Amino acid sequence: MKNEKLISPGEFVMVHNLQTFQPTQSADLYRAIKDPENEKLFALALDENNQLLGVELLAFGPLPAGKIPPKEIFRDCILLNAKKIALVKYQPVHAGTTGDADKDLAKRLIAAGDAVGIEIKYYIILGDKNWSAIAVDSVYRNQPIYTTGEIVLKEAEAAAGMVSRVINPAMVIDTPWSAVDVARDIFNRESRSTMTFLMDHHNHIVSVKSLTNPAPAAILKECVLAGVSGFILCTAFPLAVSVAAEIVSAAEAFDLTLIDAITISPADASFKSFRKAGWLPSRRGTYIQTTKPLVQELQEQPSATAE
Repeated sequence: MKNEKLISPGEFVMVHNLQTFQPTQSADLYRAIKDPENEKLFALALDENNQLLGVELLAFGPLPAGKIPPKEIFRDCILLNAKKIALVKYQPVHAGTTGDADKDLAKRLIAAGDAVGIEIKYYIILGDKNWSAIAVDSVYRNQPIYTTGEIVLKEAEAAAGMVSRVINPAMVIDTPWSAVDVARDIFNRESRSTMTFLMDHHNHIVSVKSLTNPAPAAILKECVLAGVSGFILCTAFPLAVSVAAEIVSAAEAFDLTLIDAITISPADASFKSFRKAGWLPSRRGTYIQTTKPLVQELQEQPSATAE
């Protein structure tokens, strides 16, 4: 069994290069997303009316422009039939200005988006208290990059943005600040959220999604679009065993596996793994493949009720 951390401090890694083999690593990944010290890159997929379709985590660590393949940024947005993308790079120490590397990356992505008919609406560099944005000037396409400027958040405003809430699937991203608001909700340690880790047969994480709607139908649609075999659900909200059972049942109709459901405490380092507690059927989906006969597993399967 592998016990190393998924995310090492100061390491650049694309999300699809990560593997998770146990509940502890899954919980660590959730906390790494929430850790305000980690740099990370998000893509917000939007429709033609700037309505939020989905949020995907793309990469961790110092983000060198040359190592962010455009296909990784556009892949899931294309699957969601997005017409626009707002990118948010979280960089804890941000001076409120936009560097040449960020401008070069934005130019590359705008050109790539033009080729597939998807607009890069914003490229935002977000710090702890400051952010700056690069946007497309739809009139002067020969000079498409400009900086919208710096906004310094006051302490009271920053605190007000830390309230716990679920991202509204009908949210409209029509200003850089609205994109910043979504991103701060995702990575803020105090804000509760639900995420799915979409997995292949080899425990590789294909995609990390921040759920706007944690209902079984929304989860299954993401899995089918991504072509994965299973998923791990991580949430800071209480999750009843009956709800997990409903998700398992719905997933089986698509030959998908709920590998684990993990509830994580925002207040401390504790978490609860439904897989480890025996609340999920071991005949479908485990971190480590079992060698027990199926009949024996079914006989040993405990009956569980929501706490």
